[in-house]
Amino acid sequence: FPYTTLFRSNPEIQLAERQRRVRLTSVVRALSERDRRCLVLRAEGLRYRDIAATLGLSLGSVAKSLTRAIARLASADER
Repeated sequence: FPYTTLFRSNPEIQLAERQRRVRLTSVVRALSERDRRCLVLRAEGLRYRDIAATLGLSLGSVAKSLTRAIARLASADER
């Protein structure tokens, strides 16, 4: 509750959060189709093996795609 109130009443925090969303959205859009699809399916709760089966990829390819996507998001989130 206190954070929510602070967030709503503080324009600097609102701006920072808006900029963060724009940065992360931009990163997601710049991902390869494979990396983005893996990331979306993982965000929907699918396990690696289910993502692999859904996309017709090996488990290793899914792991690499997710590692790459998450690293790019983390890097953008540090800025």
